[in-house]
Amino acid sequence: MQISDPPPSMPTTKQKNYLEEFHAISKKVSGIFDSYLITEIEKRSDSDLFKMLYRKFLEAKKGRAHNRAVFVYIAAKFFDIPIDSDLKNILPLMVIPELSIWSNYALNWVTDEKNNVSGTKLEENIDIVASQYLLTEVLYFLPDRMLRKYLEWYRRCLRGYISVEIDLTITNFERLENEGDFWIAYNRNHCIADVGELYAYCFEMVNEYFMLKTPDKQMRKIRKIMLEFGATLQINGDISDFIIPNDLISTTEKRPRKDYFIDIRTDRLTYPIWLLLKKCKTENPELFKEIKKVAKERISSDEFFWHVHAYLKKSEIIKEVLGYIRKQKNRLLREIDKLGIENEGLKLWKAALLILTDNKFARQIKRDYDIV
Repeated sequence: MQISDPPPSMPTTKQKNYLEEFHAISKKVSGIFDSYLITEIEKRSDSDLFKMLYRKFLEAKKGRAHNRAVFVYIAAKFFDIPIDSDLKNILPLMVIPELSIWSNYALNWVTDEKNNVSGTKLEENIDIVASQYLLTEVLYFLPDRMLRKYLEWYRRCLRGYISVEIDLTITNFERLENEGDFWIAYNRNHCIADVGELYAYCFEMVNEYFMLKTPDKQMRKIRKIMLEFGATLQINGDISDFIIPNDLISTTEKRPRKDYFIDIRTDRLTYPIWLLLKKCKTENPELFKEIKKVAKERISSDEFFWHVHAYLKKSEIIKEVLGYIRKQKNRLLREIDKLGIENEGLKLWKAALLILTDNKFARQIKRDYDIV
């Protein structure tokens, strides 16, 4: 899977409805990426080994949105790079962040001692090896300048992991009860060591590959926006954990499927859970103790869920978190406007940020908690 030289320019057609176009592009890019990755694997003499190692990745991701691949596309549009109709000139670039996030998941399993429930199983250890296998193959063919850029990203990523002095766990809540301490740990984990860095790298990689020489000041602004986008996207995912589980209600409505309420059961301190603990420690000490017990023992019940659901609804914590996400989205949109660029890529980038508030999980949780 060799990275070739940048291809010649090709004309593109501009679209008008950028929100609709974003969803259409996301579906198209993800579909092409699925086919590309499988085709590249099947070309190899060791394709059976690759398929075995990457079975879980292929099963989990095929047919679903590949967000980092989509942001490689958006970055190319933002930098006015002509894109082939079949994405051929940027597909190899998409492999790097997509497989890197899988590598990060494996790194999370290794470094997260408290939450490493499944990481001791043989199949999970194979996943840790698999997450590196194809990625190192791709990196081998990178031009030196791009390999250096990737290693800069990887070092920042690792530095984020090792600089987190306190694990983000419910059992560590008292050590992170101070708001400043919590956000330092949270941002190190999700901006530096996790999703944020990789979204920023999508732009850095395209800039480096096509040798665009974008001013450092501009790249720092882009990087900061994407770091904060990644962290806010993580909060968006965290809050969806409190959607009412499908098996606890009787309804004919089509509801998003997810392993709900897992964060408390696996002792994870997310922003919504931090707010929940902060408030109920003084307002509802019994529930506070119950949450701590469930996190420690990793055993939950339907009755416990409804206790938490009722308190979240009464305290308006869900509404508060949704408000925070909305404010972050609006602020990031303003920061993008300040970049002083007007093109199709910028409009698609702004449309992509709308997923922070316009997604099936946000819509469902508003219904579950009667939020207008």
